[in-house]
Amino acid sequence: MAELEEWTCEYDGLILNSPDSAIFIKEIEGLLSLPDIRSSDLELVQRDGLWPGDDFLGGREITLSLRVQSRYDDQFARVVNALQTAFAAGREELPFRFRLPGLCRGETAFVMCRPRKRDVTMTEAFARYATDVTVSLFATDPRLYSQEMRRTRVTTTAAPPLGPTEGLAVPMAAPLLFQERQGPLQKPKFQRIEVRGSEPVRPLVHFEDAVNPRLTHVTSGAHFEARSNGELLADFDTGTLSDPRGRPLPNALAAPSSTWLRFAPGANWVALTHGDEFTQARATISWRDVWV
Repeated sequence: MAELEEWTCEYDGLILNSPDSAIFIKEIEGLLSLPDIRSSDLELVQRDGLWPGDDFLGGREITLSLRVQSRYDDQFARVVNALQTAFAAGREELPFRFRLPGLCRGETAFVMCRPRKRDVTMTEAFARYATDVTVSLFATDPRLYSQEMRRTRVTTTAAPPLGPTEGLAVPMAAPLLFQERQGPLQKPKFQRIEVRGSEPVRPLVHFEDAVNPRLTHVTSGAHFEARSNGELLADFDTGTLSDPRGRPLPNALAAPSSTWLRFAPGANWVALTHGDEFTQARATISWRDVWV
C-alpha cells in the first residue's frame, strides 16, 4: 500500500481530505481515545470495594464527520455514490488508513474496521452540491498498526574450521596429540530492536540455516528455542511453527522451556545461538508497531 499524504485518510480506495478530493474531514472521534474496557472485577461480599481482576480491551468505534463540497452536479453524484459504495453495510473488516501528524508518530497507520452507520443530512445546501456526512466505523481489534513492516536481522558467529592438528585423522599414528580449543566456539552477537509503538509486540521470526535455534531476549532473560533443522517460520503472535510458505512442520516443536517472546516499547536486545557452531545461522525478525 502506498504512503498517504499528511492529513489524509483512506478506506476501500476512497481518499478523504486530499487537496483534489471533494470530501473533507471536519472531525474524527474515537481514533485517539482509549477503547471500551471489559473488566473482570468482582464484588466483595459484605465489604466495600471490588476484587481487582484483569482488564481487557473492547472494540473501537470511530466516528467520521465529513463535508462533501462539489462544483458540478456530475462530480457531486460521483462522490455521493463513492461514499455509499465505500461505507456500505454488511462488509468484512477493511483497513481504515490514516496519516495524521501527532498520531502514530506521524506515519501511515491503519485499523481494521467495518461500517456500522452512515448519516447524510439533506438540507438546502444539497441543491448547491454540498452536504454533511457522518460515518461510524467499528473495529473488533482496537489496535492501531503501522503500515510499514519493520525488520531486523540477527546472526550467529560461526567458529573457524578445525585446524590440521584438530580432530581425528585416519589412519592414526602414534604418538596421538590432542589440542583443546580455548573459549566458547559460538559467541552470541547482540542486536538492538527498537519498538516505536505504545504497546508490546509479538514478532514473526524467520530462522535460516539454524539447528535447534535459540533466540534470547537479553533484556528480560526469557528465551525461545525450537527443535528444528534448516528454515523455520515462527509466529510469536499465534504460537505456530511453519515453513517459509506457511505450511505446518510436524517435526518442528517449541522446547518445553520456551517462551513466545514479546518486545516492550523502547529498546530491546536479543541474541541468537544454535546447535551447529561451524555454520552461521540467521534470524529475520519482523513486526508492526502497535498503538492503543
